[in-house]
Order: sequence, then structure tokens, then C-alpha cells
Amino acid sequence: MQAQAEGPNASSITVNSISIDSRRIGSDALFFALKGHHADGAQFGEAARRNGAVVFVVGPNAPATTTGVLFRVDNPPKALQGLAAWWRSHFTGK
Repeated sequence: MQAQAEGPNASSITVNSISIDSRRIGSDALFFALKGHHADGAQFGEAARRNGAVVFVVGPNAPATTTGVLFRVDNPPKALQGLAAWWRSHFTGK
């Protein structure tokens, strides 16, 4: 999967949490804009920014946010799954 970072300070931002819900996002968060049956998460990018998001993962045609780092990917759900798989790979069972 490839993504191109857009925005200021793309290499110096720290992310403290990840969310798919712009209403329940914390400060310094990464927001995945997922498209659902009733709404497109890209419509809530500005709300996510107001609530603390600093990094956004969006589809290729999503509008840019006013501030923050934007990653455009072909398939945001697949990007989220890839991130989850990477995170999970850091844990070992006993």
C-alpha cells in the first residue's frame, strides 16, 4: 500500500491515538475517514480536526483539511486493517 503525505510538518507529528469517529477523537489523533452506508467519514474531517486530529487517512478524492497531515490512499479500510495487523504483530502470545 502506498500513501503520499500532504501538509505541514509531515515528518514531525506525534500521534497518541487512532479513531474512526470524529465525535470521540482525542488530541493528537490519527483519523481514518471511512465510508459507510449512511455517511462518508471524509465529510467529518474538519470536525475531527476541531476535536484533536492532526493526521488524516482519506480516500483519493476526499477534500483536503485546513490543517494537519493528510494521507491519501486508495482504500482507507484496507489501510486501517494494515495498521492494525502491523500493531498486532508486535505482540506475542504465551
